Amino acid sequence: MDTKATVVITEEGDIEAKIHLNSYGSQYGHHEGIQNSPLKDQTLYYKNYWSHIHNMDVLSMAFKNDRDAIVFSENIALKARKYASKTGDRLLMSPNFFNVLANIPTRYRDRKLPFEIQRGFYDTDEYEITIPKNFQIEGIQKKIHIENKFGKYSSALIKNADSTLTFKRAFMLNKGAYAKEDYEDFRNFHMEVAKHDQSRIILIKKS
Repeated sequence: MDTKATVVITEEGDIEAKIHLNSYGSQYGHHEGIQNSPLKDQTLYYKNYWSHIHNMDVLSMAFKNDRDAIVFSENIALKARKYASKTGDRLLMSPNFFNVLANIPTRYRDRKLPFEIQRGFYDTDEYEITIPKNFQIEGIQKKIHIENKFGKYSSALIKNADSTLTFKRAFMLNKGAYAKEDYEDFRNFHMEVAKHDQSRIILIKKS
């Protein structure tokens, strides 16, 4: 799935965003049914889909289903109050707004059986973030790159000349069958991705 978004942050930590999602392959099947749901259920779906974003209101939704190319497109506009935590002259927030890995595989102290990833997938995300004019980023995150037999993950936050930020993320999970001895490494890979997905930045008011 590809996710692109433009996000505007206010001095109070509120956000307003326009998001464009394209789903392919197995993810197409997970998303395309939403277009036929009642409006109330569609709104609830996005509030659950982005459940880590509190105080969220869905402003508009539009869908396009290309059955020939097997691509389902979603255009969503939303706003959320207090997405960033405000403390004095600082705003604390995650630049990964819309694709946070939350499901960590169950921990087993003594795994008995091999395991299989039945369906792999590949996600790309790119968000253009407009911060308040009188704020600046305090430090910048290091680029992250992880790669192993289960997949690969990368993320980067780029400071642009016009005071906007660009967040880029890519995550690939490989389909395959694995021995029981691989399970702990597989779980650790997910935990590492989740940790980076939830990492936060600080915006500080210019003096």
